[in-house]
Amino acid sequence: MQTQDLLNVFDRASEGAFVISQTGTIIGWNEAAQHVLGYARHQVLGRPCFDVFQPPPSVPTKCRPDCAILKAIAAGRPIHEHKLVAQRRDGATLHLSCSSVLLPLGERARGAVIIFRPEETEGGDSALASTPDGVLPSLAVRCFGSFEVFLGTMPVAEGPLWRPRVRALFKHLILSRHQPLPRSVLIERLWPGADEFVGRRNLKVLVHELNQAWEATLSSLGHEPQPLVAHSDGSYFLSPQVEMRVDVEQFQEAWLMGRRLEERGEPDRALVAYLQARDLYQGDYLAADVYEDWSVAARERLQEVYLDLSRRTARLLSEDGALDESIRHCREALAVDPCREDLHRDLMGYLARAGRRAEALRQYRVCRSVLWRELEAAPSSETEAVYQGILRGARDHANGDRIPALEKE
Repeated sequence: MQTQDLLNVFDRASEGAFVISQTGTIIGWNEAAQHVLGYARHQVLGRPCFDVFQPPPSVPTKCRPDCAILKAIAAGRPIHEHKLVAQRRDGATLHLSCSSVLLPLGERARGAVIIFRPEETEGGDSALASTPDGVLPSLAVRCFGSFEVFLGTMPVAEGPLWRPRVRALFKHLILSRHQPLPRSVLIERLWPGADEFVGRRNLKVLVHELNQAWEATLSSLGHEPQPLVAHSDGSYFLSPQVEMRVDVEQFQEAWLMGRRLEERGEPDRALVAYLQARDLYQGDYLAADVYEDWSVAARERLQEVYLDLSRRTARLLSEDGALDESIRHCREALAVDPCREDLHRDLMGYLARAGRRAEALRQYRVCRSVLWRELEAAPSSETEAVYQGILRGARDHANGDRIPALEKE
């Protein structure tokens, strides 16, 4: 497996990520890890992870050659929400939350991708937004669930200068950052039905407020102020000097990469890409704007991608024998769209393969009930066939207990 190719999946993620071998040697390091910890890739590759992730002297270390993460890798178990304290290269203290995705690194070797993010402490401290050499870090934008923006790891678009309409303008410009937004579109979205003269005046004032709020935020974080919004030929856009990573784009890129890897016959790497994409999906796209017409089409399209992604993830996990994980992914996807008959059918199959036939049969009844209640439809012939197969298997299993010949090898 090419570890740096693998890191390409994570390189544009807002979370820090690195690849370690079974012995804890760092063999891959993404850009966000550099932003959070202050170490460039060439400064950590080949070093033990427990050497890089050390806390201040006053804090007991969890990073040792026999740490919980390395033990879990050796046992073939993933890690979820492992907490540790580490020290940045510049000496700042970080409180991190880590999780892992297990990786095969050869016929017998095993490693993991460790994904980590800073957490705020009770006193409100978190990772610093500064980066080595004073370079302005990229904006990390989250659109799944609530809309959030981070500069490095510090939240942006908060405070008295960022009133709701200023945040709304910022959001629209971010979501359309690949092409300028015409003035008329912005006015209609921000002040529906407004007179053109009033709309132009309001927009001019709002753009000025947004630039002021942005420059004040940069100054408060120790960065040189610079303008955020530019305009040309009646359209507005964000300054090209402002780099950003948007979770929606990362989500789609990881999903498409997973599909390409599957087509190339690389299921292990495809699974890593799918898991990264699913981790980014933290709720419906722009959940606070659920009633805005301009967001509906994108929300529905991204939900379809998520459901497809969930099926693919569950299938690959099942091929590795991780049926409990396959079942969990199906249940989470059905919570998003309970009417997806293909997911009900997949879940029935995974439950049956896991020996949980009674649950599989109950899932069929849930499917039938939901389809009738929501769509006034009956299960398809394909779903009925899966149900009948599970039912026959349950009967054969029950009869097998009374037929000695079936127990002989």
